[in-house]
Amino acid sequence: MRHFDREVVVTRWTPKDVKDAAVERVVAGEAVSLVARDVGVGPESVYGWLRVRGVEPPGRRASRLRDPFVREAVGLVRAGMSISQAAQTVGISTGLLHSRLKKAGVIEVRPRRAHLSPDERAQAVERVLAGESCQTVADAIGVHPSTVYGWIRKQRYAKLRRQRHRRTPDEAVVSLPDTGKKLGKDSVMPAPMKTQAVDGFPSGVFDKHALVGRGRRLTVEDRVAIEAGCRVGDSARAIAQKINRHHSVVAREITRNGWKIVDEDGTEQLRYNAHNAAVSTAGRMVRPKLRKLDESPTLRGVVVDCLARRWSPGRISAWLEHAFSDDESMRISHEAIYSALYIQGKGSLRAELEEGVRKFVCEALI
Repeated sequence: MRHFDREVVVTRWTPKDVKDAAVERVVAGEAVSLVARDVGVGPESVYGWLRVRGVEPPGRRASRLRDPFVREAVGLVRAGMSISQAAQTVGISTGLLHSRLKKAGVIEVRPRRAHLSPDERAQAVERVLAGESCQTVADAIGVHPSTVYGWIRKQRYAKLRRQRHRRTPDEAVVSLPDTGKKLGKDSVMPAPMKTQAVDGFPSGVFDKHALVGRGRRLTVEDRVAIEAGCRVGDSARAIAQKINRHHSVVAREITRNGWKIVDEDGTEQLRYNAHNAAVSTAGRMVRPKLRKLDESPTLRGVVVDCLARRWSPGRISAWLEHAFSDDESMRISHEAIYSALYIQGKGSLRAELEEGVRKFVCEALI
């Protein structure tokens, strides 16, 4: 035990028989790191015990045993054989042969490319934009032409970003189309979303070739064919080939409007009704839909209380998912909360939010 000022340093002593056993394990072929871990010392201690006893470390011994093969591989490369073939012939790795060839001077070490400063890159881009070829500029500065092309793209993107951020507020305002009507002093700007109810089903829903998106909706004939295919047990791909539609369209239609029944022997059979599917689809297309905040008064009250505490819609959505993990009806996205605040007519949550804020402030003052 040694004392340095007030710090006590205790030197650990390892018995001689433990050191001998560790050296024997290393000589037998075990890794030095594993032996050191079992003994409870560092690998450098085990290497020191090997040096004291005159035992050659495993790594040095393996390198000495590989030297004849490496020299043979170097001779094969000097004779004209490729590096990979020479390494495979003598049974060593290609990386080891590469390093030995570099030390022997058989192959040249490629010098590292000098790092170019931003000013040098800007000058190279200016030379290309002035009319010089990209290959000439790349050869002059010692880079690949694709690198110069990348610098040009970055400069153009940076220029576009600067121009976009330099726009004044007047330039950023979106001009409204001229409809010939002037808004009065007390006129209210209409909401950006069309939320008026639709009388009946949308026109063209049951047309034979009613378009939607980039495709067309399923017709009554298509649904009848799907019903017949499900009755005989055809797959979605087989039904899709009969009606000349993609198999994913048929699979989604069956998933939405079909159901499964289990027979007495335990086999499942898929059922689909064309009329019920058409009615269900038309009902889902009617707009506007009843929003989730209007369906659940409990959820609406919780959201209003959270907004009164000045929580963001994103925080409310995340908290609801954590607090009501076992109740799917108490989940809502932050987009739906923003929509109820700003997009829906007159802001359906604003009146309740103002009342909730006054109540929260009064409770805090009390």
